[in-house]
Amino acid sequence: MKFPTVPHCCCCVDLRIGGLIIGWLNIISACICLIGGIVKGQGGYAAVFVIPLIIYTCWLYGIYKNKAGFLLISVITTGIGLILSVFGIIFLMVVLASPRPEIKTGDLVPFIIAYCIITALHTYFWVVMYSIYKRIKEDAQNCNTQPV
Repeated sequence: MKFPTVPHCCCCVDLRIGGLIIGWLNIISACICLIGGIVKGQGGYAAVFVIPLIIYTCWLYGIYKNKAGFLLISVITTGIGLILSVFGIIFLMVVLASPRPEIKTGDLVPFIIAYCIITALHTYFWVVMYSIYKRIKEDAQNCNTQPV
């Protein structure tokens, strides 16, 4: 199966720079959530954010050192998150379609619209991440196949 790729991030930013921005923003948000959980005394909640911290540290290392293997875990986990988001949208639409008096459709519709917009952005950034992974992997293969 062939996945789509893009030549640039956000139409004009180099893929490498876009990947670094994605990585650093994810690390910063994971640190904020980790520190926030510790400050609030919710250690179990905070511990969950160690995982993305490790994953996106590997992402940045992979970009800085041009090592596709370190990028792959981020591409896979982000793809899994994307699939879960799509299932979440489908679930919300099924709930919205069910005739239950306790469900207020006026409350769910804006939430579903926002969720769809966020999932569309999530999809685009996954395509950017996959494009970076593919480019670094191809560059490494081209370096290995060139005669010395």
